Amino acid sequence: GGPPPSTKTQPAEVRMLDAQGMAGRIIGKGGETIKAIQERTGAKVQVLEEGTKVRIAGDPGQVDAATAEVEQVIEESKEYFANKDARRAAAGNGGGGSVVSSFGGGNNFPPPPPLPSSDGPLPEGWEIHKDDEGNGYYFNVLDGRSQWTRPTD
Repeated sequence: GGPPPSTKTQPAEVRMLDAQGMAGRIIGKGGETIKAIQERTGAKVQVLEEGTKVRIAGDPGQVDAATAEVEQVIEESKEYFANKDARRAAAGNGGGGSVVSSFGGGNNFPPPPPLPSSDGPLPEGWEIHKDDEGNGYYFNVLDGRSQWTRPTD
């Protein structure tokens, strides 16, 4: 009777998680965090819906392992930001990073370029995501790359 039908086409389990505003941390610099989770667990991990959801697919053991790792990244990131905020508060009057001077000049860096939406469909695997400040960027779900400029490949 020939080879058995392949079971590779449909993962045994798919789980959706709330990224809790930590999509950038889950993906990591150049996609390294999400790639490492996928390599360690064997599950396919994707950040979807402009970074609000994490999709994890694989067999149940892979999905459980990847879910635990993603949740750990989210928790560690929340602790990091909570501690950072506490340190800033404890420093008292020192920081004021969000104070805007009305005198002009200063470190007024331009934001990343806006994402054009009218240039037709994105190449396969690319999605538009937003960082914590709401700046749009392009993320490749196939290899974990991210970039400000519109992908051409």
